Amino acid sequence: MLHRFRERFGTAGLVVAIVALVAALGGTALAATGALTAKQKKEVKAIAKSFQGTGPAGAQGPAGANGTNGTNGKNGTNGESVTISAISAGGECGAVSGTKFTVGASTGKVCGGTNGTNGESVTISAISAGGECGAVSGTKFTVGASTGKVCNGTNGTNGTNGNTVLNGTVAPAAGTGSNGDFYINTATSEIYGPKTAGAWGSGTSLKGATGEINTAGPLPVGKTEAGAWAIGPANVVPSSGFTFSRVRVGISYPIPLSGTGLIGTNVKINPVGFPTTKKTECEAKAEPEKATCLAALKVEEENCPGSVSEPKAKSGLLCIYSTKLEHVLSSLAPLPLVSKPSSSANASGSDSVGFLISLVADEEATSRPAGWGTWAVTG
Repeated sequence: MLHRFRERFGTAGLVVAIVALVAALGGTALAATGALTAKQKKEVKAIAKSFQGTGPAGAQGPAGANGTNGTNGKNGTNGESVTISAISAGGECGAVSGTKFTVGASTGKVCGGTNGTNGESVTISAISAGGECGAVSGTKFTVGASTGKVCNGTNGTNGTNGNTVLNGTVAPAAGTGSNGDFYINTATSEIYGPKTAGAWGSGTSLKGATGEINTAGPLPVGKTEAGAWAIGPANVVPSSGFTFSRVRVGISYPIPLSGTGLIGTNVKINPVGFPTTKKTECEAKAEPEKATCLAALKVEEENCPGSVSEPKAKSGLLCIYSTKLEHVLSSLAPLPLVSKPSSSANASGSDSVGFLISLVADEEATSRPAGWGTWAVTG
């Protein structure tokens, strides 16, 4: 019978008919309540379930209309605040301090870490030679029970001695200097060496070959040439009206001077005993003549700083030194009286190749004037 209902009305119609039947059976109960009772609902579900899946699925029905928006939900309750407080050392964190966080009835904490232990100090001490470092010194480092050391390096070996150049006024002796050294004999201008196997060997001259003398001149500036002069004994013929006469002797320069030679004021004659005699004469004078005389003598000594045995002259001067003068007037000094022009000389009696010395002789009948000495001229 139910099968027939389902074929005629379909599954949905059958369910509706069953619901109506159950409602009719319920009678007044449905009318009174206006809804199915729990028992009725259960019966309807059981009947519907027995027919589930027995027929083909029906076509999907059209979508229903959108429902109305639901009402807004209620506001949530406020969250609880967090209270932060410090934890002192000796409290909840033990020996260290920290921070406490409280949220309602819940609490939490963050405790600080403990300090690390102090490191050990380092003791530095010196190590003397002959100690832990052996023959050398060093430094020792101590940290607690641990020790360490740094030893100085040993000295390097001595380098070989360098060679040197020695000198002296005699040839070097075998014990002088070391192998590899050189030696200069300053007296002979010879050099020895290098010393080999304890021996110096022969010296080698440091002088070059002797150059040729430039006799053509002129004499270079600062260079000196020297020679000797002599006169007499000479026969003197008395001069009419005079008590003296001149005796002359010429000197010749091996190397000519530049230009026309020296003028008279550049010729200096030093008599016998110069400068001792003249100094005595100056000191015998009264001031201020004494000071003037000594000053002039000093200039003469600077102009002609040599002697008879070693004649010298200042640059640009001719100096004549006398070893002996016999029967010659001691008043011989003024330059106009000591020179006489030769045929090729200038007015002062000098030229580039020589000079004419004139001595004032004593004209006594028994006198035979004579003299000799040396000279030097410097260009």
